[in-house]
Amino acid sequence: HRAGFFVPGSSYSTGPPLRGLFCFLLEAIQMAGVKTQKTKLYWRRLNGATYSIVPVPEGTQLTTAPGSPQKIDTTSLDSDAVESLAGLTDNGTLQFQLNLLPWDDGDADDQTLFLAQANGDVSKYIIGLSDGTAPPTVDSGSGVVTYPTTRSWRHFDGSFVGATETYNGRDAVRISAPIEITGAITKVARSTS
Repeated sequence: HRAGFFVPGSSYSTGPPLRGLFCFLLEAIQMAGVKTQKTKLYWRRLNGATYSIVPVPEGTQLTTAPGSPQKIDTTSLDSDAVESLAGLTDNGTLQFQLNLLPWDDGDADDQTLFLAQANGDVSKYIIGLSDGTAPPTVDSGSGVVTYPTTRSWRHFDGSFVGATETYNGRDAVRISAPIEITGAITKVARSTS
């Protein structure tokens, strides 16, 4: 090849140092982001005494709010102004939006199960990022979830608080399904080895 040109499949150019630095930076930029496409929400379902993982189909948007500490008022009669301490962090609500699947197939069944959860029951919810495709697995008896190391994860306990349908002109029928998060959100990074 000619000096100074990037060789496909290699990490650096064999040409001038600046061209090699450019190729290194280009690779770093391409690896820096995780796309939203193929991100998946899973729900650990308990049916009687048996646990299973249910992939929630047709998700269009997942939004988490930053956790905020509760405010503990410590103002006394001797205070000149309001005094407070930061309490435990409230991780708020996960806003999940999905397209309605009204027809009878496997995906619609999974969506129906997800939307039929009893309001207030606490379950485990799992977000699989798009840097991998392997689904989580669960021990059907104990409910212990295993997260493949080939994908990044977010998981938390939460309670389903009902769903609303939105009918908007020139759009698909959307379902908004908020989940009240209880406790912390655990973040698991994909293995780099």
